[in-house]
Amino acid sequence: MLAYPLGMLAATRGGIAEWVTRGLTVLAQAVPSFVVALLVITALGVQLRWVSFYTLTGVAQVIAPAALVTLYTVGQLSRIVAHAALALWEEPFVRAMLGRGFELSAVLWRDGRRQVLYALVAALIAKMSWVIGAPPLSSTSSRCPGSAST
Repeated sequence: MLAYPLGMLAATRGGIAEWVTRGLTVLAQAVPSFVVALLVITALGVQLRWVSFYTLTGVAQVIAPAALVTLYTVGQLSRIVAHAALALWEEPFVRAMLGRGFELSAVLWRDGRRQVLYALVAALIAKMSWVIGAPPLSSTSSRCPGSAST
């Protein structure tokens, strides 16, 4: 949910959104996930005492690890969204809309979302197998109708 708007902001406006996505991507590539989890637990649970990670019950037991995994992957996914959005600049329909006077950000947000979401879903399928450890998920997804692989 965070990767799409953050990636589109990075593609259309640049600035701080682009720096955040790049920083999260470098962090995810350079630092192992267990180290990020330990740093978040230390900062939020021990130092600031905002969340008591060791005594979580109910739904919070599921939400806390999911939030850590989301934080770890949002940078990579938002860079994929930004790259897919920037690749649309070369498409004829985008150039035609720009020639008619539409703003680039409006064209990408409104008319380019389907192509960008395709790229995001393809990346999410690969990430899901990493998160839940299910190689059958990625092999099943590659057999979808319309897929290039046979």
